[in-house]
Amino acid sequence: MQVKILAGFFLLIASVLAGGYAGALERVWLFYAYQIDGLNDKSLQTLGYRCLKWDHAQKKCVKKGKNDLWKACEGKIGPDKRCSMTALLNHLGRVGPNDQLVADSAGKPLPLDTADPDPQKTAENLYKHYSDPAFKYPGVKDYEPYRVLKDGTEDYVSAIEKISDVVAKTSVEVRLKAALAGKPLEDATKKLFSRFEETNRLIKTARIGDHGPYLIAAAENYLKPHGIDVQIEILDPPVNPVDGTKNWKTVDWEKTIDMAVEAGKGTREQMEKLMDDAKKDFYDAPVDGRTETEQEKKAREKALKHRTVITAFTNAHNKAVGCI
Repeated sequence: MQVKILAGFFLLIASVLAGGYAGALERVWLFYAYQIDGLNDKSLQTLGYRCLKWDHAQKKCVKKGKNDLWKACEGKIGPDKRCSMTALLNHLGRVGPNDQLVADSAGKPLPLDTADPDPQKTAENLYKHYSDPAFKYPGVKDYEPYRVLKDGTEDYVSAIEKISDVVAKTSVEVRLKAALAGKPLEDATKKLFSRFEETNRLIKTARIGDHGPYLIAAAENYLKPHGIDVQIEILDPPVNPVDGTKNWKTVDWEKTIDMAVEAGKGTREQMEKLMDDAKKDFYDAPVDGRTETEQEKKAREKALKHRTVITAFTNAHNKAVGCI
Protein backbone atom coordinates (compact mmCIF):
# COMPACT_ATOMS: atom_id res chain seq x y z
CA MET A 1 0.00 0.00 0.00
CA GLN A 2 1.44 3.38 -0.92
CA VAL A 3 2.15 5.91 1.82
CA LYS A 4 -0.46 8.27 0.38
CA ILE A 5 -3.14 5.60 0.54
CA LEU A 6 -2.04 4.59 4.04
CA ALA A 7 -2.38 8.19 5.23
CA GLY A 8 -5.95 8.28 3.93
CA PHE A 9 -6.64 4.97 5.65
CA PHE A 10 -5.48 6.36 9.02
CA LEU A 11 -7.54 9.52 8.50
CA LEU A 12 -10.61 7.32 8.08
CA ILE A 13 -9.87 5.56 11.37
CA ALA A 14 -9.74 8.87 13.21
CA SER A 15 -13.17 9.90 11.94
CA VAL A 16 -14.93 6.55 12.48
CA LEU A 17 -13.75 5.06 15.77
CA ALA A 18 -16.11 6.76 18.23
CA GLY A 19 -18.95 5.68 20.51
CA GLY A 20 -21.55 4.69 17.91
CA TYR A 21 -23.84 1.76 18.70
CA ALA A 22 -21.33 0.56 21.30
CA GLY A 23 -21.70 3.92 23.03
CA ALA A 24 -25.46 3.44 23.16
CA LEU A 25 -24.99 0.01 24.75
CA GLU A 26 -22.58 1.56 27.24
CA ARG A 27 -25.37 3.80 28.49
CA VAL A 28 -27.61 0.76 29.11
CA TRP A 29 -24.63 -0.86 30.87
CA LEU A 30 -24.31 2.26 33.01
CA PHE A 31 -27.97 2.05 34.02
CA TYR A 32 -27.62 -1.56 35.16
CA ALA A 33 -24.49 -0.60 37.13
CA TYR A 34 -26.43 2.31 38.68
CA GLN A 35 -29.18 -0.07 39.82
CA ILE A 36 -26.63 -2.49 41.25
CA ASP A 37 -24.91 0.34 43.11
CA GLY A 38 -28.36 1.15 44.53
CA LEU A 39 -28.17 -2.12 46.48
CA ASN A 40 -25.48 -0.50 48.63
CA ASP A 41 -26.09 1.85 51.54
CA LYS A 42 -26.65 5.39 50.27
CA SER A 43 -23.46 6.60 51.93
CA LEU A 44 -21.46 4.15 49.82
CA GLN A 45 -23.11 4.84 46.47
CA THR A 46 -21.03 6.51 43.74
CA LEU A 47 -23.04 6.16 40.51
CA GLY A 48 -25.60 8.72 39.38
CA TYR A 49 -23.69 11.63 40.92
CA ARG A 50 -23.00 14.69 38.75
CA CYS A 51 -20.29 17.26 39.34
CA LEU A 52 -21.99 20.63 39.79
CA LYS A 53 -18.99 22.60 38.52
CA TRP A 54 -16.27 20.98 36.48
CA ASP A 55 -13.09 23.01 35.98
CA HIS A 56 -11.73 22.06 32.55
CA ALA A 57 -8.41 23.80 33.17
CA GLN A 58 -7.75 22.02 36.48
CA LYS A 59 -9.57 18.89 35.29
CA LYS A 60 -11.41 18.44 38.56
CA CYS A 61 -14.72 19.11 40.31
CA VAL A 62 -14.63 22.40 42.20
CA LYS A 63 -16.85 24.03 44.81
CA LYS A 64 -19.88 25.98 43.59
CA GLY A 65 -21.11 28.32 46.30
CA LYS A 66 -22.43 26.48 49.37
CA ASN A 67 -23.40 23.39 47.39
CA ASP A 68 -21.71 20.01 47.69
CA LEU A 69 -19.35 19.08 44.87
CA TRP A 70 -21.57 16.23 43.68
CA LYS A 71 -25.35 16.04 43.18
CA ALA A 72 -27.19 12.73 43.12
CA CYS A 73 -29.67 11.93 40.36
CA GLU A 74 -33.15 12.62 41.73
CA GLY A 75 -35.93 10.50 40.32
CA LYS A 76 -39.34 9.18 41.30
CA ILE A 77 -38.70 5.48 41.89
CA GLY A 78 -39.20 4.12 45.41
CA PRO A 79 -38.70 5.82 48.76
CA ASP A 80 -35.09 6.69 47.87
CA LYS A 81 -36.26 8.58 44.76
CA ARG A 82 -34.05 6.56 42.42
CA CYS A 83 -33.79 7.49 38.76
CA SER A 84 -35.20 5.79 35.70
CA MET A 85 -32.82 5.14 32.82
CA THR A 86 -33.83 8.29 30.93
CA ALA A 87 -33.61 10.39 34.09
CA LEU A 88 -30.09 9.05 34.66
CA LEU A 89 -29.07 9.76 31.07
CA ASN A 90 -30.43 13.27 31.44
CA HIS A 91 -27.27 13.87 33.51
CA LEU A 92 -25.23 13.18 30.39
CA GLY A 93 -27.24 15.55 28.19
CA ARG A 94 -29.43 15.26 25.09
CA VAL A 95 -31.94 12.92 26.76
CA GLY A 96 -35.07 14.22 28.43
CA PRO A 97 -36.21 12.49 31.65
CA ASN A 98 -39.47 11.46 29.95
CA ASP A 99 -38.10 10.40 26.56
CA GLN A 100 -39.51 7.00 25.54
CA LEU A 101 -36.36 4.99 24.84
CA VAL A 102 -36.54 1.84 26.96
CA ALA A 103 -37.86 -1.24 25.15
CA ASP A 104 -38.38 -4.98 25.56
CA SER A 105 -36.76 -7.69 23.42
CA ALA A 106 -39.43 -7.21 20.73
CA GLY A 107 -38.69 -3.50 20.55
CA LYS A 108 -41.96 -2.54 22.24
CA PRO A 109 -41.93 0.45 24.64
CA LEU A 110 -41.62 -0.29 28.35
CA PRO A 111 -42.75 1.89 31.27
CA LEU A 112 -40.16 4.60 31.97
CA ASP A 113 -39.57 3.23 35.48
CA THR A 114 -38.65 -0.26 34.24
CA ALA A 115 -35.67 -1.92 35.88
CA ASP A 116 -35.21 -4.36 33.00
CA PRO A 117 -34.78 -2.69 29.59
CA ASP A 118 -33.61 -5.02 26.83
CA PRO A 119 -29.97 -4.04 26.16
CA GLN A 120 -29.98 -4.41 22.38
CA LYS A 121 -33.38 -2.90 21.56
CA THR A 122 -32.95 -0.05 24.03
CA ALA A 123 -29.48 0.67 22.61
CA GLU A 124 -30.97 0.76 19.11
CA ASN A 125 -33.48 3.37 20.30
CA LEU A 126 -30.71 5.37 21.95
CA TYR A 127 -28.59 5.24 18.80
CA LYS A 128 -31.46 6.60 16.71
CA HIS A 129 -32.19 9.25 19.32
CA TYR A 130 -28.61 10.55 19.46
CA SER A 131 -28.31 10.41 15.67
CA ASP A 132 -31.17 12.87 15.18
CA PRO A 133 -29.90 15.59 12.79
CA ALA A 134 -31.81 18.13 14.90
CA PHE A 135 -28.90 17.96 17.35
CA LYS A 136 -26.06 20.37 16.66
CA TYR A 137 -23.60 17.47 16.84
CA PRO A 138 -25.56 14.26 16.15
CA GLY A 139 -24.11 10.89 17.01
CA VAL A 140 -23.16 8.87 20.08
CA LYS A 141 -19.95 9.94 21.78
CA ASP A 142 -18.17 8.71 24.91
CA TYR A 143 -19.73 10.53 27.85
CA GLU A 144 -17.82 12.56 30.46
CA PRO A 145 -17.58 10.37 33.61
CA TYR A 146 -17.78 13.37 35.96
CA ARG A 147 -21.39 13.79 34.85
CA VAL A 148 -22.48 10.50 36.36
CA LEU A 149 -19.74 9.12 38.64
CA LYS A 150 -18.75 10.58 42.01
CA ASP A 151 -15.03 11.43 41.88
CA GLY A 152 -15.15 10.75 38.15
CA THR A 153 -12.89 12.70 35.81
CA GLU A 154 -12.60 13.07 32.03
CA ASP A 155 -10.86 9.68 31.80
CA TYR A 156 -13.33 7.27 30.19
CA VAL A 157 -11.18 4.16 30.60
CA SER A 158 -10.67 4.85 34.30
CA ALA A 159 -14.45 5.22 34.67
CA ILE A 160 -15.05 1.83 33.03
CA GLU A 161 -12.70 0.24 35.55
CA LYS A 162 -14.29 2.05 38.52
CA ILE A 163 -17.84 1.16 37.45
CA SER A 164 -16.98 -2.51 36.92
CA ASP A 165 -15.26 -2.57 40.32
CA VAL A 166 -18.41 -1.16 41.96
CA VAL A 167 -20.45 -3.98 40.43
CA ALA A 168 -17.95 -6.69 41.37
CA LYS A 169 -17.67 -5.45 44.97
CA THR A 170 -21.45 -5.13 45.32
CA SER A 171 -21.88 -8.68 44.05
CA VAL A 172 -19.66 -9.97 46.85
CA GLU A 173 -21.45 -7.85 49.46
CA VAL A 174 -25.04 -8.78 48.55
CA ARG A 175 -24.22 -12.48 48.26
CA LEU A 176 -22.46 -12.46 51.61
CA LYS A 177 -25.38 -10.63 53.22
CA ALA A 178 -27.86 -13.16 51.76
CA ALA A 179 -25.73 -16.10 52.90
CA LEU A 180 -25.43 -14.73 56.44
CA ALA A 181 -29.20 -14.29 56.53
CA GLY A 182 -29.66 -17.85 55.30
CA LYS A 183 -31.60 -16.64 52.27
CA PRO A 184 -31.09 -17.09 48.53
CA LEU A 185 -30.28 -14.07 46.39
CA GLU A 186 -33.49 -12.50 45.13
CA ASP A 187 -34.35 -13.17 41.48
CA ALA A 188 -34.57 -9.44 40.71
CA THR A 189 -31.05 -8.94 42.04
CA LYS A 190 -29.72 -11.92 40.06
CA LYS A 191 -31.32 -10.42 36.95
CA LEU A 192 -29.47 -7.12 37.41
CA PHE A 193 -26.10 -8.86 37.45
CA SER A 194 -27.09 -11.09 34.53
CA ARG A 195 -28.19 -8.09 32.44
CA PHE A 196 -25.01 -6.22 33.33
CA GLU A 197 -22.91 -9.14 32.07
CA GLU A 198 -25.04 -9.52 28.93
CA THR A 199 -24.72 -5.83 28.09
CA ASN A 200 -20.96 -5.89 28.74
CA ARG A 201 -20.60 -8.83 26.34
CA LEU A 202 -22.53 -6.96 23.64
CA ILE A 203 -20.35 -3.87 24.15
CA LYS A 204 -17.17 -5.88 23.80
CA THR A 205 -18.41 -7.39 20.54
CA ALA A 206 -19.54 -4.01 19.18
CA ARG A 207 -16.25 -2.32 20.03
CA ILE A 208 -14.19 -5.13 18.50
CA GLY A 209 -16.51 -5.21 15.47
CA ASP A 210 -16.16 -1.47 14.84
CA HIS A 211 -12.40 -1.72 15.19
CA GLY A 212 -12.06 -4.89 13.12
CA PRO A 213 -12.16 -3.63 9.50
CA TYR A 214 -9.29 -1.21 10.12
CA LEU A 215 -7.23 -3.77 12.01
CA ILE A 216 -7.80 -6.33 9.24
CA ALA A 217 -6.76 -3.85 6.53
CA ALA A 218 -3.64 -2.88 8.46
CA ALA A 219 -2.72 -6.52 9.14
CA GLU A 220 -3.15 -7.44 5.47
CA ASN A 221 -1.10 -4.42 4.41
CA TYR A 222 1.75 -5.52 6.68
CA LEU A 223 1.61 -9.31 6.34
CA LYS A 224 0.78 -9.94 2.68
CA PRO A 225 4.22 -8.76 1.48
CA HIS A 226 5.56 -11.59 3.69
CA GLY A 227 3.30 -14.06 1.89
CA ILE A 228 1.02 -14.52 4.89
CA ASP A 229 -2.76 -14.72 4.63
CA VAL A 230 -4.63 -13.01 7.44
CA GLN A 231 -7.22 -15.29 9.05
CA ILE A 232 -10.54 -13.74 10.00
CA GLU A 233 -12.76 -14.29 13.04
CA ILE A 234 -16.50 -13.68 12.55
CA LEU A 235 -18.05 -12.18 15.67
CA ASP A 236 -21.38 -12.98 17.32
CA PRO A 237 -23.57 -11.23 16.33
CA PRO A 238 -21.89 -10.98 12.91
CA VAL A 239 -23.61 -7.75 11.81
CA ASN A 240 -24.07 -4.33 13.41
CA PRO A 241 -27.78 -4.20 14.49
CA VAL A 242 -28.14 -0.54 13.49
CA ASP A 243 -26.29 -0.84 10.17
CA GLY A 244 -26.73 -4.07 8.21
CA THR A 245 -23.94 -3.07 5.81
CA LYS A 246 -21.32 -3.38 8.54
CA ASN A 247 -20.11 -6.91 9.20
CA TRP A 248 -18.45 -7.49 12.53
CA LYS A 249 -15.18 -9.38 12.20
CA THR A 250 -11.58 -9.07 13.32
CA VAL A 251 -8.13 -10.62 12.92
CA ASP A 252 -7.70 -14.13 14.31
CA TRP A 253 -4.05 -13.75 15.29
CA GLU A 254 -3.59 -17.28 16.64
CA LYS A 255 -5.09 -18.90 13.56
CA THR A 256 -2.99 -16.63 11.34
CA ILE A 257 0.15 -17.82 13.16
CA ASP A 258 -0.91 -21.49 12.95
CA MET A 259 -1.64 -21.30 9.22
CA ALA A 260 1.61 -19.45 8.49
CA VAL A 261 3.68 -22.01 10.38
CA GLU A 262 1.82 -24.85 8.65
CA ALA A 263 2.54 -23.20 5.27
CA GLY A 264 6.24 -23.11 6.08
CA LYS A 265 6.53 -19.32 6.37
CA GLY A 266 8.69 -19.62 9.48
CA THR A 267 8.85 -20.94 13.01
CA ARG A 268 6.16 -20.13 15.58
CA GLU A 269 8.56 -17.75 17.32
CA GLN A 270 9.24 -15.93 14.04
CA MET A 271 5.54 -15.67 13.23
CA GLU A 272 4.68 -14.40 16.72
CA LYS A 273 7.34 -11.72 16.30
CA LEU A 274 5.91 -10.78 12.90
CA MET A 275 2.38 -10.49 14.35
CA ASP A 276 3.71 -8.26 17.14
CA ASP A 277 5.40 -6.06 14.53
CA ALA A 278 2.13 -5.81 12.58
CA LYS A 279 0.34 -4.61 15.71
CA LYS A 280 3.10 -2.14 16.53
CA ASP A 281 2.94 -0.78 12.97
CA PHE A 282 -0.79 -0.14 13.43
CA TYR A 283 -0.88 1.17 16.99
CA ASP A 284 2.53 2.64 17.79
CA ALA A 285 4.71 3.79 14.89
CA PRO A 286 5.89 2.62 11.44
CA VAL A 287 8.08 -0.44 11.99
CA ASP A 288 10.11 0.39 8.89
CA GLY A 289 11.29 3.59 10.56
CA ARG A 290 9.80 5.99 8.01
CA THR A 291 8.63 9.39 9.22
CA GLU A 292 4.89 9.47 9.75
CA THR A 293 2.72 12.50 9.08
CA GLU A 294 0.95 14.35 11.87
CA GLN A 295 -2.37 13.00 10.55
CA GLU A 296 -1.11 9.42 10.74
CA LYS A 297 0.22 10.00 14.25
CA LYS A 298 -3.13 11.34 15.49
CA ALA A 299 -4.99 8.46 13.84
CA ARG A 300 -2.67 5.91 15.44
CA GLU A 301 -3.35 7.54 18.80
CA LYS A 302 -7.08 7.21 18.09
CA ALA A 303 -6.70 3.53 17.20
CA LEU A 304 -4.64 2.90 20.34
CA LYS A 305 -7.24 4.68 22.49
CA HIS A 306 -9.98 2.52 20.99
CA ARG A 307 -7.96 -0.64 21.70
CA THR A 308 -7.53 0.56 25.30
CA VAL A 309 -11.31 0.91 25.65
CA ILE A 310 -11.77 -2.59 24.20
CA THR A 311 -9.31 -3.94 26.76
CA ALA A 312 -11.12 -2.11 29.58
CA PHE A 313 -14.48 -3.61 28.60
CA THR A 314 -12.89 -7.04 28.15
CA ASN A 315 -11.54 -6.84 31.69
CA ALA A 316 -14.91 -5.55 32.91
CA HIS A 317 -16.65 -8.48 31.26
CA ASN A 318 -14.31 -10.96 32.94
CA LYS A 319 -15.33 -9.44 36.29
CA ALA A 320 -19.02 -9.43 35.32
CA VAL A 321 -18.97 -13.14 34.47
CA GLY A 322 -17.92 -13.79 38.05
CA CYS A 323 -20.97 -11.90 39.32
CA ILE A 324 -23.67 -14.13 37.80
